[in-house]
Amino acid sequence: MRNKNLLLYYLLTKSAIPRWEKMLKLQRLLLPCWEEFDKLVVSEKGVSPGIRSEVLRRKCFSDDGMILFSDLKNSALDYAVSRKYEWSLDMDADTILVKAPNTFPGTGFGSVPVWLTKEGDDVAQRISSGPQISYQGSSRFLCRRDIMLSYRYDTRIIGYGGEDFDFFETLGKKLGIHASETDARCVHLHHDLSNRPYGSFTFRNRRLERGETDWPK
Repeated sequence: MRNKNLLLYYLLTKSAIPRWEKMLKLQRLLLPCWEEFDKLVVSEKGVSPGIRSEVLRRKCFSDDGMILFSDLKNSALDYAVSRKYEWSLDMDADTILVKAPNTFPGTGFGSVPVWLTKEGDDVAQRISSGPQISYQGSSRFLCRRDIMLSYRYDTRIIGYGGEDFDFFETLGKKLGIHASETDARCVHLHHDLSNRPYGSFTFRNRRLERGETDWPK
């Protein structure tokens, strides 16, 4: 039975297509009922996700080549709200849902525990060998409708990483909405990070952390 109350959303760029295709093969093998969930893919023009899903076309990169994760995730949250979903779960091209949520976070917000794989790992064996890592703060957030209605990612944060930890910290430390338990589980597939432009991301995000928000937008 399809769960009409939960939307899985993915961000997909052209460069991630090979990883996405690998993920899909394992996703269908490890959790066949994944096909039954509603899915949204937020992607740049010319990207075909190859699955049954809704697709939002968005500008994915800034003029200087930095990925616009906050904008893309906010677009997905806007979509979930407009279509009256009760819950959303953010995923990516390298993340496999291996256990669908039956228990949802009581606070309306949860970070799904994830197994992290290394290069050459057999994914099924990695899951069976345990233990899973309760890795909080880095995406894979379950958000209830009231959270989606009230909060968004900070669009001043651009580049790879940072926007998810900021969202997690803002809800928890500043607003007192702490991540609570869910029985959902994910696996994150190993991939190369060497081609990501971390230098600009680190500079901008650290300025933001210090409260210096006057750089050109």
